[in-house]
Amino acid sequence: MRYTLGAAVRLKREKDLNALFLSGKAHSCFPLRAVFRLADRPEGEVAPVRICVSAPKKKFKRAHDRNRIKRLLREAWRVQKQPVYEAVPDGRQLHLMLIFSGKQLPQLPEIAASVEKLVPVLVRWAQMPEEPKTLENDA
Repeated sequence: MRYTLGAAVRLKREKDLNALFLSGKAHSCFPLRAVFRLADRPEGEVAPVRICVSAPKKKFKRAHDRNRIKRLLREAWRVQKQPVYEAVPDGRQLHLMLIFSGKQLPQLPEIAASVEKLVPVLVRWAQMPEEPKTLENDA
């Protein structure tokens, strides 16, 4: 597997982002907050995981600070993504958003440690069997 993070694995569609925040699960691992959901993989897509990163403008007023945080998040994810990619079932796709929630500019080891703690959570969640969908009015 190549350890790259190209445009094909970025989560950009507004429809996907809205669904992520409406029906996704969340897990915090300071200074990161991850919001994730398992979706059906569209035909023609090969990426088992699509990711989006974010840094708050409210806490980091300067764009170059936010850009640095996002660059660190992408780098930390890029080198540790392999177990999550292997855990996602065929025909499914994991949508993931990493949100930085700290108040100070981080360093790469701090971000990498948080992502490292987050990876087993994502693996465990991706391997869970889906609950059967039942109708409320089955009676």
